[in-house]
Amino acid sequence: MNDQTKQSATEETVLERIRSGEITMRPGSFFIAKVLFTLVVSLLVLLLSIWLASFISFDLRITGHESLLGFGSRGLALFFSIFPWGLATLDLILIALLVWMLQHFRFVYRTPLLFIIAILIVFGTASGLLFDRETGFHDDRFEEAEAGELPIPIQELYENVLPTAPEDQGIYRGYVTGIVSGAFLMTYDDNDHDEDDGTWIVMGPSGFDTSALRIGDKVYVAGDRDGKTIEAYGVRTLAR
Repeated sequence: MNDQTKQSATEETVLERIRSGEITMRPGSFFIAKVLFTLVVSLLVLLLSIWLASFISFDLRITGHESLLGFGSRGLALFFSIFPWGLATLDLILIALLVWMLQHFRFVYRTPLLFIIAILIVFGTASGLLFDRETGFHDDRFEEAEAGELPIPIQELYENVLPTAPEDQGIYRGYVTGIVSGAFLMTYDDNDHDEDDGTWIVMGPSGFDTSALRIGDKVYVAGDRDGKTIEAYGVRTLAR
């Protein structure tokens, strides 16, 4: 059987299935509408994924937890233990949904799946970081939440982004009130009005230069506490 005969047989089979009602003919406008709908939904999912990545970036920035990345292996391990994995998992679900929708298009269908996923993760993460660091969008919403100017669900989202420092994991936030060689005094308030509140002595890590500190600086400290003294293995000044 030559190619022309095979094509004719295939066409006849398709026509027969159409006549029997097994296949329903749809106008071209239906397929155009379907493509447009898929593209619009895909774009919305992509934008939501980028927003979620930017919110994760904002969370790590405003809490100061991104500082742990510069505190050596101990800080890195602690960073991964307090990373907002729930938000990251939700973002990955959105990316998986996006990949599933885009697979209907030929240019995606012919591309390795892992490559598409990797591209979306890199693009979404980079876009989220830029959106957070360059626009100030989340900072403005955070201030509005503190002033009670946002709808309740959104306000609660931003209000909950800055919990007390996880002291039980050796993380402290406070303000510099005094500076001496190799150490400084820090006010610490974990908002529970107990004996932990007040002034703490922070012993800087080896080689720490206290000359970079100023009275009133907000600091992020990771270290081991003994009474009112913290032996720090990492200190970073935070933006106010």
